[in-house]
Amino acid sequence: MGGGTQVTMNMFTELLKTITEHTTDEAPDDNHVKVILYFDDAHRLIPSSDRWQPEINVLEALQSCLVSTYTRQLFVLFLSTVSQLGEFAPILRLPSSARTRGPGVLQAPITELPFDCSPNLPIYPYLYKLDDLSKDRFMAQFGRPLYWALADESADAQDMLYFIQSKLIRRYVPTVLPPRTEQSKEIIILLDVRLLLNYQQHRDITIRHEDNLVANHMRMIYCIPNTRDYLRSSYSSEPILAEAAAKNLEKYSEEFEVILDALQEAHQSGLLDKGAMVGLVARLLLTFAYDRAIRDIYPKPSGRPHYSRGVRLIDFLKALFCETWIDAIMRCTPDNVSSKVTLEDMFKDSYVRFTHFGKVTDETGTTTERARGHHDSCPHVEQRALRICHDCHMYPSQATHPHRRSQRILD
Repeated sequence: MGGGTQVTMNMFTELLKTITEHTTDEAPDDNHVKVILYFDDAHRLIPSSDRWQPEINVLEALQSCLVSTYTRQLFVLFLSTVSQLGEFAPILRLPSSARTRGPGVLQAPITELPFDCSPNLPIYPYLYKLDDLSKDRFMAQFGRPLYWALADESADAQDMLYFIQSKLIRRYVPTVLPPRTEQSKEIIILLDVRLLLNYQQHRDITIRHEDNLVANHMRMIYCIPNTRDYLRSSYSSEPILAEAAAKNLEKYSEEFEVILDALQEAHQSGLLDKGAMVGLVARLLLTFAYDRAIRDIYPKPSGRPHYSRGVRLIDFLKALFCETWIDAIMRCTPDNVSSKVTLEDMFKDSYVRFTHFGKVTDETGTTTERARGHHDSCPHVEQRALRICHDCHMYPSQATHPHRRSQRILD
């Protein structure tokens, strides 16, 4: 053991002794972890994969130092959003230094992240008004710990949302349009958060695109196959992230053609799944009709979450359909019961609220969509069949919960 390593071991022993003296842990022995080290952006420790241009392997040098502490109460994490797992786990019998490997089985890479683990969960019914659901501190309870940790630190609502907007598109000033050449890429990222884009599987362009989303744009990894050739990832339902994506898309609201051009470019390049375009078009129309209704009703946002506030169903329908047909739609009466009450009168106190879409396979998804503000998109084996579960809430004045709940299945 080298002199430097021995000094490190002595200092680590003193640290453990100090920790023991200042804690009241009732554990029966000293085998439990007392110190956790983590190295963020650990992929930067790995040298170039070019075998003809060898570089110093900082990761193996670090492992040489850490392996001598494997019997101590130390746990080390290497964190990365870049998929270089083949380099992180070289063949055990061929390390460049025997000191870089301790005895025993190597720890497999961990891809799972905590989700929906806020101390304020679960959410109980009958405690919130519709307006409460759109407050930043409520939405921050869902999804990654990043959000509710920021909220618990009393971060200003506008600053917190601005931070998430910046992190999502990896730009410090999200309110300014990027260069024209970068706009299509940014639009696809934002649409993916809200619409759950379906990508062509197992194509090089898709693998590179999803790797980039995970590394730089807050996409979540679900699993990694044994081959390590690609990642299984997506955007889970996170209300405050969807709100950030909606506010970032606001810059493009005046030029809808730019959004269509971005989708067309992704379609022609082979990035998007050509068999799922019908559902994508339907989700796009519903989402942008909702956004337009929001901007018409709340034209001057004051920095608070804006698109999560919800709008009357009547206003949503007026934004969805053209003037030629909307009057006839508003005057419609039921054809399955003997009632002369028009659609406009029946649903005058009804609200819709959704900022993004989520995939569901059973009825349990409908119980959470009201709190999270998402629509349910039900997958179907046939392209011609599209099913979207649309929740409509009928609120009496100042109600803390829906007086009646009407669920519509759009086929």
